[in-house]
Amino acid sequence: MDMKLKDVEALLREIAAKDSSEINTAVATEQLDVCFCVLRRETGFKRIAPGEPVPMLPYELVQAKDAR
Repeated sequence: MDMKLKDVEALLREIAAKDSSEINTAVATEQLDVCFCVLRRETGFKRIAPGEPVPMLPYELVQAKDAR
């Protein structure tokens, strides 16, 4: 599944709208893991404008973690 930031937002809104009894924790855990991978990819590797902070994790480290 090739998720984008808009997909992450939609998924998080969907989970937040559910009652806790409606959430399948195994499925939600998998979905959140994918969301975190997308967020790391989309927020950690953009060009850094002057004055913006440097990403905390280097590209190679995140790429290696996501390859597991």
